[in-house]
Amino acid sequence: MKRSKLALPLLLAALAWSCADSFDPVTVPFRGKPAANVAAFPNAYVIDFISDVSEAGIIPEAEIRRTFTEEIPFVIERKVVLLEPEHWATIRAILQRHRLNVDIEYDNSVFFQNVFKAHPRGLFFTGKLRLDVKKMGVVKETRDEKGNRKNAYETVQLWEMEAKIFLIDGDAAKILMQETYREKQEPVPGTSPQFNFNSMFARITAKLVTALQPRKALQERYIIRK
Repeated sequence: MKRSKLALPLLLAALAWSCADSFDPVTVPFRGKPAANVAAFPNAYVIDFISDVSEAGIIPEAEIRRTFTEEIPFVIERKVVLLEPEHWATIRAILQRHRLNVDIEYDNSVFFQNVFKAHPRGLFFTGKLRLDVKKMGVVKETRDEKGNRKNAYETVQLWEMEAKIFLIDGDAAKILMQETYREKQEPVPGTSPQFNFNSMFARITAKLVTALQPRKALQERYIIRK
């Protein structure tokens, strides 16, 4: 059945080409559909993520806030305001104890409905972020002072970050975009935990930017001349 469905378009294409005197390739710009029509919202806000980061020396909120208030505005071409709703810090602390296993239904949440109503025509960014740091033993090949090869056992860290980012239409209490991004990294010895966190979150930000503002690509089309 699948073969017959495919054969007909191929046959039609072959007939068209056989009847054509020539064909000219044309390169045309193509841009994917963005995750949401940001232009429809005059106001944009970011609400602190629920984070599960146990590594000492990391303040995830600092980099997340900086990213959304300093970098994302250039992408969506409007200011993003940090919103700190009353009681949200307490609610976040309770949810973080469950290690992000509790999902929030934004359309049915009385708390968020009140936040949305207080900021009409708003576009809201928020999300959840988890960072797992694992220690693993590996065998690496090294050389001694004479240049002879030898195997050395080392303990290395593997960082795994998962960020679930929500883009919400406040007036409709509707999720416009829900994307989960993941990154892995083996930190360079001597770098600080905050530096490694920031570098991983920067790669996640790059993926988010692509979803909000798809890059222009080129596709080849053909003009058939008879």
